[in-house]
Amino acid sequence: MLINPWILIAREPTIIMDQWMLVIWMTLRTSQLFLLIEPIHGVLSEHAKTKFLIIQLMKQAKDGQLRKQTELFTTQYQMWNIEFNSVDMIPLQRTIYAAVS
Repeated sequence: MLINPWILIAREPTIIMDQWMLVIWMTLRTSQLFLLIEPIHGVLSEHAKTKFLIIQLMKQAKDGQLRKQTELFTTQYQMWNIEFNSVDMIPLQRTIYAAVS
């Protein structure tokens, strides 16, 4: 994805073809950002917010069934590791994607 595809596709480069390929390339990258990367970023940010909400809930839960369920959920939450990877090699994160683009 680092090499722009119009260099590889265009046998006889022309200015008009290069401009259209650039428009197509930018359209594909933008659609990829909105359809793939932004939802992933939303899930990861909500996952980070959940940690602070659990802490606040544990402060308010004095004892009893709510405290017990909150501790169980906290234990389960600590085991969750949300990651989105491409072919189990490259993490799909907005910061990495923006740096490459």
